[in-house]
Amino acid sequence: MAGMARRRGTWPIRLAIFPFALAAMLRFIYGFAGDDDSFNHLVGMWGLHYCIRLVDYVLSPEPMLKLSEGQTKKDAEKQAQPTSSWAVLRSLFLFIYDAFELLFTIRGFEWRFGAEIGLRRPRQQRPITSRAHFVIKKIYDILSILLLCDFAQTVVQIAHVGGEEHGSMFAFGGDNLAVKYTISTMLQLMSGILVIYGLELINCFLSLVGVLCGSDPASWPPLFDNPWISTSLHELWGRRWHQLFRRSLLVIGGYPLATILSWVSTVRGGKLHANAKGSEVRRRPLNPVAVAIGTCVASGLLHTWNSYAQRSGRMPGLSTVAFFGAQGVALSVEWYWKRITGSPVGGFWGWLWVFFWMAIVAQPLVEDWHQLGFLDISTVPPEQSPTRLFIIPFVQGYLPTLLPASPSSNT
Repeated sequence: MAGMARRRGTWPIRLAIFPFALAAMLRFIYGFAGDDDSFNHLVGMWGLHYCIRLVDYVLSPEPMLKLSEGQTKKDAEKQAQPTSSWAVLRSLFLFIYDAFELLFTIRGFEWRFGAEIGLRRPRQQRPITSRAHFVIKKIYDILSILLLCDFAQTVVQIAHVGGEEHGSMFAFGGDNLAVKYTISTMLQLMSGILVIYGLELINCFLSLVGVLCGSDPASWPPLFDNPWISTSLHELWGRRWHQLFRRSLLVIGGYPLATILSWVSTVRGGKLHANAKGSEVRRRPLNPVAVAIGTCVASGLLHTWNSYAQRSGRMPGLSTVAFFGAQGVALSVEWYWKRITGSPVGGFWGWLWVFFWMAIVAQPLVEDWHQLGFLDISTVPPEQSPTRLFIIPFVQGYLPTLLPASPSSNT
């Protein structure tokens, strides 16, 4: 399907084989369940992702091309379709290569479908001057992220949040709400470090392997773009957060909702109408509020599916869908704010707005994730943890009542 999506004139074939391809993907998702929750989670998450990609391939009559593949449809077709006089084997090889290239292109920075959704490449913190420089920087990033995640994970484990004990972020402070929510906010920030830098750690490993195997360092931008400094939710979700599932969420959520509303509403945002001749139907820009809400609700459902895919016997609550659905409402508030005042949300107050949503409102979501075991993975074995071996004994030496004794000190 991916190989045909790269070629013109294959849309009818894609439509014909779509039900069989979708059935095969669903069989893959449900047919390879094991006892390892992490394995089940990966199979379920990426299986659903590629089911959505199948839908995307079917809904795209035109071939999916790179930005460099011609300036016109005719030029792009020549580059996207391999042609050669001796050709069967070479064409087959190029077909397979094109298929895998599209399958493993997640964000789409160098592709037209990425440009269509306004995708922006995260910036390297420092310019990369050579391949060796890139390799050294990634090794440094991996080591520093391991240490940072080890610290955050140790703090969460010492607080007995999640894990086998299923401890709560809100178990501290008793009736003292100030203490309770101060500690829960601190644990929320530690959990945010685990989510952001845990994903970035995987990206660093993959980019290091890719560049060592000959890939261009420019093809491996960071996964995040300093989300901690976001001054609006538009900036956070549209630019600084990872964009791995942006197009997928638009395909299954944002675009369908906006299109449905355009059919049943006379609002200018997404209305379909005929031109003066009546022979051509063109689409006006879709309502951004509907796109935002549909995309965020789809994100909540996708994250809930990830919880179910673990097959751990612990079903997720409504906090995931509620939080991400609320993000759609908050994004709509920002859109109307800019429309009414003429100025976008930003600055210090914009940063506080983002902090409120991510550090305060998101706490029930992260609590649910801890109870489901999403954040129980340690980047460093406890017996080798630098935080447990050095930082905790140092702190306990000066503040013995602050933290309980670390497990390593009792062995």
